[in-house]
Amino acid sequence: MDTVIVPRDARLNRHENALVVTSDTGRKAIPLNGIKHVICMGDGSISIRLLKDMGRRGIRFTVLDAGGRFLGAFEPEDETPSGRVRIGQAGLFLDDMERLRIAKAIVGAQVKSMRGLLQRYRRNGTTGIEPALDGVDAALGMVNAAAGINALMGAEGQARAFLHDAFEVISPEAKLERRIRRPPPDPVNCLMSFFNMLLYSACANELAKTHLDRSISFLHAPGLNRRSLSIDMAETFRPVLSDALLLSMFRRGWPDASWFDSKPGVCLLNEKGRIRATEHFWSRIEDSSGALTFREAIHRQCLSLERESLGVGRFKPFVWRG
Repeated sequence: MDTVIVPRDARLNRHENALVVTSDTGRKAIPLNGIKHVICMGDGSISIRLLKDMGRRGIRFTVLDAGGRFLGAFEPEDETPSGRVRIGQAGLFLDDMERLRIAKAIVGAQVKSMRGLLQRYRRNGTTGIEPALDGVDAALGMVNAAAGINALMGAEGQARAFLHDAFEVISPEAKLERRIRRPPPDPVNCLMSFFNMLLYSACANELAKTHLDRSISFLHAPGLNRRSLSIDMAETFRPVLSDALLLSMFRRGWPDASWFDSKPGVCLLNEKGRIRATEHFWSRIEDSSGALTFREAIHRQCLSLERESLGVGRFKPFVWRG
């Protein structure tokens, strides 16, 4: 068990060589030797003794709110922050041409990954994908021709609209009438927003291991109290860690009414739904069937941007071929 997801109001302690999770559902002991990451959702408590032991063992501890938003992390770390990285990162941001080049790389990689997702379903025998593929290809041409950030965002929005149109073709249960974030009106919008938030949190967690400043971003505008670089880093992984996972789950019939609290115009995950959705997300992000897990790929992408900030490499974003 690499990743342990802790429910709301759980109490975390250490007993001998085990993590002990105590909650309303009972008491569970998990050997620390097999754990790499502990995720606490909602309120809870952890003993300092356990936290120290996790630090010695290299176990990460992440705190999310009930909606999956990243609140903070305990990350065992050996190096001190590097001022050179942040100065270089700020220099890239302040140079309009360099900022546009990096933003283009991010959006271009995301659109290519959308194409990879659609091509995967076409290879698997899903018919009716071609109009969406043609639209995504046209959007990729817009990305390459974009002369500014606003044009890039428009191209990304067009590609995503074609991808969303294909959801119903891939899985009728995943039909997306319209993308609405706050509040989500149906299970598809609800799960998509939740997976996106978990992805932003995972990227924030991986950025915390680098010397990059999470408030200095290239595609999304930096702002007060906004870790916008996490959103930049998440864009290239959305097709594989949000869209593909959502479609796979609906095709398998996993989300059911018991996951949601619904009323007219509003659909939210309940406690069971949050735990189950988070389990599926982290199972996918830590999948070790390839050369790298997706979490490791996120970290590698962050390191690529760090190297560019130091002037020792070129930023190479992640592209999923499907």
